[in-house]
Amino acid sequence: MRASFARRQSRSRASDAPSAQSVRELNHQLDREPSPADAKPVTVDPRDVLAHAARSTSDSDASASDADDGATSDPIDYDEPLLAQLERLGDAYDAWVTRARLGATSTRLFRNPALEALSKTHWSVVPVFWMPVIAYVLYCGYVKVIEDGRSGAFAAAVFVASARGAWPTFEYIIHRFVFHAKRRRERRWAIWNQLHYLFHGCHHKHPQELLRLVFPLTVSVPVGYAAARACSAVFASGYAEFAAAGFQFGYLTYDMTHYAVHGNLFGLGDHALKRRRVKHLRHHYDDHTSGFGVTSSALDAVCGTLPRTH
Repeated sequence: MRASFARRQSRSRASDAPSAQSVRELNHQLDREPSPADAKPVTVDPRDVLAHAARSTSDSDASASDADDGATSDPIDYDEPLLAQLERLGDAYDAWVTRARLGATSTRLFRNPALEALSKTHWSVVPVFWMPVIAYVLYCGYVKVIEDGRSGAFAAAVFVASARGAWPTFEYIIHRFVFHAKRRRERRWAIWNQLHYLFHGCHHKHPQELLRLVFPLTVSVPVGYAAARACSAVFASGYAEFAAAGFQFGYLTYDMTHYAVHGNLFGLGDHALKRRRVKHLRHHYDDHTSGFGVTSSALDAVCGTLPRTH
């Protein structure tokens, strides 16, 4: 049993996030703009970045683990369903979940195969499901606005305001004040740790696990429906549909952007979204108390949570 724990401890040391010094050095490299002589743009692949950092800190990990065993030892067996093991972490959960593990390998959450399948979602499910829904909601709103002779320009403005204002605000609030809430010690129950891990912690522990980068429909559909009901309570019929569609389009943009910066979808992470990708990687591997906006950095700038530059 002691040998088994030692193997898990060794895997943890090799997999946890790199040291702050290594991240600062890598951030400096990522911020470098390509010179005119460069044949290709700088490629920002988190797997390559973290592998480089892990190699640069491998010599110091062993001595650090002897000095501070609580920071590097890991009681979790990653070959077994993970969710049921979180209870043993107790108050150490918060520190454990923000130490990212390298690689895009899948980690099993549930022993039940049906529940395990529901916890994974391919990125293509999001646009395939939500684009027709958004188009239908927009059509319903357009018909109502035209039949009543109301302003189509105002309806379009409502859509844009919801997509570019309401959704990024919701995204920032949920990410910062729910997913990264500072909890009192007595509230760190096992059930909270499990819920947090399901909704966000698994992504922080395994940021490159591609089948858990977008929200499953079991989460996004109830949120989308609740947003539509809220829009109906605020706006008149017709405009409410444009507001709901805008919010849902904002979510669609978020999930696709989030997948692109992690999974480098169609190479977007290396080109159009390069700066956003570097900013989000800093949230995961450097400072999880900053960089909460994914689709927009406006609220990070206003609230003073922009990632530090090194």
